[in-house]
Amino acid sequence: MKYFFSAILVFTFSIAQSIAQPQAITSGEIRIAIKHLSNAGSVLYVAAHPDDENTRLLSYFSNGPCVNTAYLSLTRGDGGQNLIGTEQGDLLGMIRTQELMAARKLDRAQQFFSRARDFGYSKTPEETFAIWNRDSILSDVVWVVRTTRPDVILCRFPTTGEGGHGHHTASAMLALEAFAAAADPKQFSWQLKHTQVWQAKRILWNAFIRDPKADRSGYYTLDIGEYNPYLGLSYGELAGRSRSMHKSQGFGASQTRGTQMEYFKHMAGDSATENNILQGVEWNVNRLPGAEKYTALVQQITKDFRDDAPHLLVPLLVKAYDAAAEIKDARWRESKQEALQALIQQCLGLYLEATVKQKYISPGSAAIANVSVLNRSGAEVKLTRVNIVSASAKADMLLGFNGIWKNDLKLTVDPTSVYSTPFWLTRAGTYGRFDIADRTTVANPENKPAIIVQATVLIESRTFTFSQPVIYKWVDDTEGEKTRNLEVVPPVTVNFDDINYLFAPSATQQISLTVQSFDSMATADVRLQLPPGWKVAPASQKLSAMAGGQKHAMQFSVTAPATPGNAQAKAVVTLNGKAYSYSFTEIIYPHIPQMVRIDEASAAFVCADIKITARKIGYITGAGDAVPAALRQLGASVDELTNEDLGKKDLTVYDAIVVGIRAYNTNEKLNEHQPALMHYVKQGGTMVVQYNTSNFLSSVKTQMGPYPFDVSRTRVTDELATITILDKNASLLNVPNKITDKDFDGWVQERGLYFPTGWEENYKPLFSMHDPGEEPSSSSTIYCPYGKGIYIYTGISFFRQLPAAVPGAYRLFANFISAK
Repeated sequence: MKYFFSAILVFTFSIAQSIAQPQAITSGEIRIAIKHLSNAGSVLYVAAHPDDENTRLLSYFSNGPCVNTAYLSLTRGDGGQNLIGTEQGDLLGMIRTQELMAARKLDRAQQFFSRARDFGYSKTPEETFAIWNRDSILSDVVWVVRTTRPDVILCRFPTTGEGGHGHHTASAMLALEAFAAAADPKQFSWQLKHTQVWQAKRILWNAFIRDPKADRSGYYTLDIGEYNPYLGLSYGELAGRSRSMHKSQGFGASQTRGTQMEYFKHMAGDSATENNILQGVEWNVNRLPGAEKYTALVQQITKDFRDDAPHLLVPLLVKAYDAAAEIKDARWRESKQEALQALIQQCLGLYLEATVKQKYISPGSAAIANVSVLNRSGAEVKLTRVNIVSASAKADMLLGFNGIWKNDLKLTVDPTSVYSTPFWLTRAGTYGRFDIADRTTVANPENKPAIIVQATVLIESRTFTFSQPVIYKWVDDTEGEKTRNLEVVPPVTVNFDDINYLFAPSATQQISLTVQSFDSMATADVRLQLPPGWKVAPASQKLSAMAGGQKHAMQFSVTAPATPGNAQAKAVVTLNGKAYSYSFTEIIYPHIPQMVRIDEASAAFVCADIKITARKIGYITGAGDAVPAALRQLGASVDELTNEDLGKKDLTVYDAIVVGIRAYNTNEKLNEHQPALMHYVKQGGTMVVQYNTSNFLSSVKTQMGPYPFDVSRTRVTDELATITILDKNASLLNVPNKITDKDFDGWVQERGLYFPTGWEENYKPLFSMHDPGEEPSSSSTIYCPYGKGIYIYTGISFFRQLPAAVPGAYRLFANFISAK
């Protein structure tokens, strides 16, 4: 028997999704997808950050009971740290967003966000709410509850503060408040134009009980350690793979097997009288009015599926698609039809692809796309039409087994198209919250593809349309075939080589720019815009014709004013009478899709009086360390030392050796090199060690200084916290720069973290500081003479302050590395 088919597939992909085609799934995974068809229940997991989620539970609910499972991370992790690169802030948020998406591809849960920015560690929910704006983020949580309509809400953290981080506690408080608010039509009533009120059955805290002797009475329990034969994995094994996608945070996880107990404490809603958090929840699709025909067909689909011939299931899938149209509940009707469409594609192995010979295209430009539609099943498919942006081709072709339709179509991008930059970053926002124009998109994880190809096909007289992103495809010599989505960018961009520049008063330095063309272009004019008092030469430069994809480096001579101060510099390229001031940043890591950000072409110019006597610095790179580039701004020569260098090189050539953040956590070889480093200090060298951690995730395996000390979890998160200088006569605070209270103005995100503790009396502390309501801590920075040299350990967050061009932080660090 021959039959035609179709399906509507609308996939949400990243603007730079590395896997353009839907991931092919095994017959076991198809069986899990079929099991999802018969269920109409939902679980929503709520926490504060990427990597807060319990991947074991997400894996279990999504692949065991096969209910709709989602994780709401209130933030995108922008304020965290980066163990694999130098990106911080919004760029780190982009990385961590895609790490979450990569994790969800493995455990098959959905992913949502709110507008909350991760502004760094917060000690109290009160501080968190003041910065986020409680009502705004509550609105976002209510929106997710109303649109996902969970039967059970699970919180990673309690409302009572045991989660430590103020964001953690705030996430639970917001989830509990949203549990009631989502059912109240008076709360955020604007949402009811797009969704409906919803009352979940219960909300629970997914408790972390680490003490095996702890009292577990009063908690519900659930063993999620079972093995799933369709996946060939236990849920603990799948969860380990999922959690290990958080590579920027160093969260590689083990894969557990056997019994794995989870504990839950009732927070609100109906109490379960049995040890069952799902008690009283009707998961089956039978609960939905109008689902009778659909239910019977799904039962038949479950019975008839053949692993060796999945395409034989397509006629039943199409009938079930039609029957799903009778489901009265619009949300479940659309969800089941979308799932059926995806199954039709998977059972037929239908492949749709459109490739271009470029990664980027600008609005109004055109490209040739090579389009293929391939039928890899024993069914017969009728292709009727293919569309791509402004181009369309009538096909009217039967595709049998391995039958393929190929054609080249010219696509022309709409001149008004927006650029491919993350939608949550297109507006400035506030310190604590993204500004997103369309309130109905606040929870979306990522952009939709910029440019898609559509194939219209038939099955049993029904017309449907498949959609796929247009991609660029290439072959890597070691990794093989790779793809990324075609992205829309400006015709020309211009990047400063650095985002911050440090000037001495009246000093002149050469500022380097890189202009990149994405279309062939004629001559252009490039200039720098600076406020009064700053001088730039030449006023502008002509740029000769450039082919698409070319880069051109140029320099401007900039002179600072005589008086210290800050300025925002802007680079502008005028092309065909139109001014463009866009920067282009590309993020490339192997475990996530390649991404771009289009932002304003600007840099901070800081004029400050900073003296330094250390000229040659040896730097032992830590985790995601951007400090070396900042030190070069001081005019120092910086050599980034490898383990081989430390083992062979004469360290006495350096005025100072600086150790990057978490270097002792991440570089096990430092244990071997520690005697040589201490010998360097003893012989008259200066050594500055930045913070390390000592906790269940990472430990220090050697004594870091000449005398013992430990690392605590003490931190000062208020970047405005008062600093008390303990010894104003200390050489470290007077030579070569006089450090005063003013040097602690304008700091960002925090004062410091993981302060030392338990040090021997040989060490002396430099500062006292504390967050509001806490006792003063004198442990942020300690130092001691050792032999002829000096050793300094500091928990002050120079890794944030120096890249942000905070003048006082530069002056203080200049003193540290210049110490004698």
